[in-house]
Amino acid sequence: MTMNEHPVARRLWQAVAALLALVSLLACMATPARAETAAEKYERLREELEAQNQQLASIEKDLKSAKNTRSALQQQQNILKEQINTLVAAINEANLAIQEKQAEVDQQQAQIDERWDEFQMQMQAMQVMHDGGAVAMLSSAQSLYELLTFSDTLQQISEKQNQVLADMQAQKAELEARKAELEEQRANLESAQAELQAKQDQLSGNIQQLDSTISKAEADKQAQQDVVDATQAAYDQAEKEYEEWIRQNSSTGSGHISDSGWMWPLPGQGRITTYYGGNNGFQSGHGAIDVAAPKGTPIVAALSGVASTQSMHWTYGNMVLIDSGDGVVTIYAHMDSQAVSNGQAVVQGQTIGYVGNTGRSSGYHLHFEVRINNVKQNPLNYVSYS
Repeated sequence: MTMNEHPVARRLWQAVAALLALVSLLACMATPARAETAAEKYERLREELEAQNQQLASIEKDLKSAKNTRSALQQQQNILKEQINTLVAAINEANLAIQEKQAEVDQQQAQIDERWDEFQMQMQAMQVMHDGGAVAMLSSAQSLYELLTFSDTLQQISEKQNQVLADMQAQKAELEARKAELEEQRANLESAQAELQAKQDQLSGNIQQLDSTISKAEADKQAQQDVVDATQAAYDQAEKEYEEWIRQNSSTGSGHISDSGWMWPLPGQGRITTYYGGNNGFQSGHGAIDVAAPKGTPIVAALSGVASTQSMHWTYGNMVLIDSGDGVVTIYAHMDSQAVSNGQAVVQGQTIGYVGNTGRSSGYHLHFEVRINNVKQNPLNYVSYS
């Protein structure tokens, strides 16, 4: 039996393995997390600020849309109110016309009733003449013509009365028909008013909902603005810390270089796309020059000095800062990769990196910056392409 096969030995080895695993875990737990660099903090806060501003812009867009919709609904409601007021006025006019027409109908009916009473009295009188007074009427005739036409006269009187009554009934029927038309018009107006009122009520409900939405959006906007302000403050602080990083890695002094002069940082490449103080598409007042070059073109140190590096800075991308002493600093940014390390001494003309498109960049180029006592200068006052 081997030692590994022995139960006691196997348990011993298991215990040792468990102990080693525990020691390894404790070692990992004890290892402090790597501190966030100024560039990493700057980039993180920039991304957070951009995201927060986008969210704020989205809220503001929704708020503006809600307000525009509310304004449109309010205009529609105002138009409906005017239409309803017009209909109410028309309904009132229709009611007045119906009342006037009803008065005419009532007056016509009174005339008919009065004429009917007269007609009945005449008919009764004529009946009396037929029944017993005809002889007296005939004996009172003054001429043969009156005697012969007496019966016709009574017939004509009866027919005339009937015609008058018929005409009056026709006038009354015409008045009632006109009244019915007016009542139908009023009913149509009232129906239209009811429909418009329903639409107005619906619009009022929609406006109330939008008011609630707008109130919430305004509250969300204020809350988001607070977040943006806080992130902006942290971002501004990170920018100060980054500038402080540059200051800490930069010397101060007379600002003069005692050696033979400066070297163009991109041998063989001289197409300047943005001059000092110009607009590079991201900002105006550019504090450097941008020189276009193919990806991977070697970048050399314009002066000798000590290198400081940052990787993936949100603006500069991969960058190298060279402090040449006496307050003179050169910065090389947007590199595809760096060829020197932090704290390394470099000599003029040494390759320190390669042209890239990292950071806030829209094409392959070198951002070349000169600072004298941490104040940006026009690089073309010191270097020229030859």
